[in-house]
Amino acid sequence: MTYRIALAGSARSILYGVRCLVEDLGLAPAEAVALASAAPARLLGLKSKGALRPGADADVILLDKNLAVRNTFVR
Repeated sequence: MTYRIALAGSARSILYGVRCLVEDLGLAPAEAVALASAAPARLLGLKSKGALRPGADADVILLDKNLAVRNTFVR
């Protein structure tokens, strides 16, 4: 069975895509979040986005166990 999640040009959010990866495909939440953050940032050449490390922007969303947003931190 093949699954496809299309977000480009979609009304769906990245968080919706993360939930689909976890709930439908069984990925670990950390892996799904990495696919939704680090991979796009890398593909776009955004060195200050997509990871928590020295020199990167500290843009973070805090999710609960149901993958609902609980807080957002910018820089």
